[in-house]
Amino acid sequence: GGTSAGVNIAITGNIVGGDNSTSTDNAAGGRFNVQGNATVDGNIGSSSGILADIRIEDGTTLTIIGASREIYANNITMMDAGFTGENATLAFNGTGTTTVNGIISGTGNGDGLIDINTGTVSFENIVGTNTNYISGIDIADGSTMTTSSNIYANSTIKVRGTLNIDATTGITITANDANGDGGGLQIGNTSGDNGTLETAGTITLSSNKITAASSSTNATFNNATIKLNGTHSSHAG
Repeated sequence: GGTSAGVNIAITGNIVGGDNSTSTDNAAGGRFNVQGNATVDGNIGSSSGILADIRIEDGTTLTIIGASREIYANNITMMDAGFTGENATLAFNGTGTTTVNGIISGTGNGDGLIDINTGTVSFENIVGTNTNYISGIDIADGSTMTTSSNIYANSTIKVRGTLNIDATTGITITANDANGDGGGLQIGNTSGDNGTLETAGTITLSSNKITAASSSTNATFNNATIKLNGTHSSHAG
């Protein structure tokens, strides 16, 4: 597992690979392996130097800071070595728009957290997969997550800021309540945070809980705003 206790590595500057990872030579770009809490004030990879992968060990946090950062990796994996019983965390504390290029996944069914604390973060690829869910996403008040790809979380997606789905072809948001503690998709809350779900197309909500027969619910909308962009036909089912 990670060595998070008392460890915080501060990296100022860009992290680059030795070459560009491709479908035929994935390893060429190199691996950024985060085994202790790390803060990066710079870009990770580049459009011409894509890393093979970024691995964040369980119990550790990789925090991205600075203005309008870019991340390029074929895969960003939230590891679960089973030692700490804690999640790997990818946190964003930057300004402007940070762009993430790469498939984000857990190593099992519900590993890893994404915390968007400030700024806008644009995910260009799928967040979680249908076989390797992440655990959850927290979008803080005043921050924005933008994506045009499917989202798979096994616990909770908390939207206290804005979740902007800019795909016109439609996506699926899967938010399970694996712990049975009232998780799932939460737009806004009863504490006064106004969450916004914005879309340019059709959103399909999916979950392991399709009714609210139990004490916990799958999708909740409190102090929530739903904003529809594009034409009416974009949202027609």
